[in-house]
Formats: sequence, C-alpha cells, structure tokens
Amino acid sequence: MNPQYRYPGVTPFSREQSAIFFGREKDIQRLNTRILRENLVVLHGKSGLGKSSLINAGILPKLEQGELYEPLLVRFGAWTPNAAYTPLESTKATLQTTSKSDLLQKLLPQDQSLWTLAKERQLAGKAAPLLIFDQFEELFSYPDTAIQVFVKELAELVFTHIPQRFRERLEQLEDQNELSDEEDAQIEQPLLPHLLFAIRSDRLHLLDRLKDYFPNVLRHSYELLALSPEDARAAIVQPAAMTGNFATPPFQYSAAALDQLLHYLQNEEDQRIEGILIQMLCEHYEKKLVEAQGLQQLDLLQIGEPANIVAQYYEEKITSLANAQRETARKLIEDGLVSKGEDGMRLSLHESFIEQEYGVQTALLEQLVNSRLLRSEPFLRGGYTYELSHDRLIPAVVKARKQRYAKLAEQERLAEQERLKAQAEQERLEKEKAKRQLRLV
Repeated sequence: MNPQYRYPGVTPFSREQSAIFFGREKDIQRLNTRILRENLVVLHGKSGLGKSSLINAGILPKLEQGELYEPLLVRFGAWTPNAAYTPLESTKATLQTTSKSDLLQKLLPQDQSLWTLAKERQLAGKAAPLLIFDQFEELFSYPDTAIQVFVKELAELVFTHIPQRFRERLEQLEDQNELSDEEDAQIEQPLLPHLLFAIRSDRLHLLDRLKDYFPNVLRHSYELLALSPEDARAAIVQPAAMTGNFATPPFQYSAAALDQLLHYLQNEEDQRIEGILIQMLCEHYEKKLVEAQGLQQLDLLQIGEPANIVAQYYEEKITSLANAQRETARKLIEDGLVSKGEDGMRLSLHESFIEQEYGVQTALLEQLVNSRLLRSEPFLRGGYTYELSHDRLIPAVVKARKQRYAKLAEQERLAEQERLKAQAEQERLEKEKAKRQLRLV
C-alpha cells in the first residue's frame, strides 16, 4: 500500500482516509444515532462544509461496524439531455445483485421495482439497505416526470410492507396451494430500509416537492456546521502526530503557530472554521515544509502568513495547466466569476454561458473543479453552474486580476509606443521623399 499524506488537501475525504479524519467525532456519533433510529434523515449544511467527507470517512465506516444495515452510496449527477441514467435507474443499479430469488421469480418475475431489488438482497442474506444519497439536490435538475417516478418507488420501498400487486399474487398462489409456510414467512419479513438525504442548506426548500410521498421529509434533519475551534485544533494536530504508513514522519505545531493558524481560519461572525481551509493549508505545510525540508517542528516563522499560502495556491493551480489553457482559465475566473472592485464577490455562471463567452470546454472546467479552484452545482433546468470554491480565494483572484490588467495595460502602452514610433518613422520617410522630389524639380 502506497504511503498517504496526512491531509487530503481540498478534495473530500475518502472512505480509505477515515483514520485521519478528525474533528467530526461528535457529528459522526449524533448523525449515526439518528440514522439508525429513523427511517429517513436529512443531512444539510452550507456548500463546502464537508458533508461528503462526513459521509465517506465518518458515517460509512461507522455503519460498516454494525450488522443491522448495509450502507449503499448513490449519486445522480446533474441532468443533461445526454444523461445516461435517471435517478431511479441509478438507485436500481446500486441495489442490484447478481442473485435472483426463486420466490420473487415465482411471484412477479418481471417486476424490477426498488422494493423488489431490496427484497432480493434480503433473501440473499444481506443486511437491511441504508441508501445514502449524497448531493441530493442533483435530483431536482431532472424533468418532473423522472423525479415523480423515482420518488413514488422510493416511498413504496420505505413505507410499504408488501406492495398490493404482490399481495394479490400471493393470494392466488395460496388458493392454489403453491406457497409454502416458509416462503410466506420470507415474504412477510420486513425490509426495514433507511434513507439519508445529504443536501445543501440553500436547497432545502426543494424538498417540498417530495411531500406528496414524504409528507414529513424534514422531521428528522441534522445540520452540519463549520468546525468549532476545539474540533479544528484536533483536525490540525492529531493527523500530524500519527505514526504509520505516511509519506512524512510525525511532526507538530508550536502553540504560537497553532494559535495564529486558528486565528486566520476563524470566521468573524461565529468563530467557526471550515475544514476545507484547514486541509488546504496543512497539506501545504506537510508537503513543502515537512516532506521537502525535513522539518518536524513548525513555528511562526515556518508557517508564515496563511493568506499568502492561499494566494500561492491559486497561482500554482493556474500554472499547472497547459500553456494554452492558462489565459483562458484566468479570464473565466478573474473576469467572470469574481465581481469587479477591490472587495469582489463570487459569481455563478452556467456552463453553456461559460463556453459561449469564455470558450472554456467541459474538460477544462473539470480540471478546475478537481483542483478545487471551482465548485460545480447542479442547475435546476439541467447542467451545472460554476463558481469560485471559496471566499478566501477572492483576494488572490483580485490581486491576480490587477496584475494581469496592469500587464495588459503595459503591453498596450508599449504597443502604442511602437505604433507612434513607426508612424513617426513613416512620416520622416515621406518628408525625405518629398524633399528629394523637390530637389529633382
């Protein structure tokens, strides 16, 4: 197994990184308890606070320790005219098993509903399914018909003990003495499925569209907040102190360095800290100071000014692009995704507008998302919108924009000088020509 770094940077934690996922122990315990207690829980929080990390590195490992439920992760992706799967098809693919139940084949062999697929898993000896829908807001980018078909089947899975079509078929087989007591007991065994919807807080209102089938959809919800200073401290310090198969030896932060780092990271309004910023900075310290320079004690001098590291991150990611892509990416981010002025604001643009106005293709957008310079969000009428991944990148973008504008202005000034020089030379040559003609006359 290849050594891993102690901080994943700006990418969400994966299932394999659960051992270095610190600072969310309380959230893991509370959410896990709620998931096991209720058949539907809604996890919500602001974009970028780490819902996917909490699910991948916190909830999945916790659920896998038990035997009551089998966690199954589902992602829809935003709708496009060329979407390969509907939400229902994506969920069915997650539930699908290779085994086919003789009992279900005897009842309704053509039925491939969510309830049937879950029942097949149960009859194959699997634990009750716990469907985890990450980025559930993507559902609402699909056409209404696709949403309604999916929600209807999902509600049948959760709330129906045995669907009516199966009951009618059971009665026929019982009348014909073709159903054994054992088979009857198997079909009567409750499925007990549970659901977790993970959704952005600013998209919670969309869940109202499910109320025909899930009237109490928000009864059991859990809000994920940014980290408290205490939890943020754990997320910084504890991975650094671990021993094991890591790319770097254990190291530590001095008290002064840690205090400065936390002070920079804290939100002014509530003093909470976003995990993505911790991972961005600590990844830099681990790779640039511990790995590259061999340091094992990071003090104020070593950690430097965190704001400069964030600015450096922006430039590094732009520079890592192919030469032909750098200027295109800069124009999109600096001119299109941050408003004009010293105190710029994040703007959001749809992918079709981005391609039309800035000539940025999907492949480059995906690169910018993977590097976490940009964040994509499903658009309610299909496709994705894109915005800067975090407000803390705005000063770096504004600074880069000013430098680029200054460089362009200097280039224009030099070009104008060359133009005027060429014009003056042309005028001089014309005067010389006129003098020669006059002497000839």
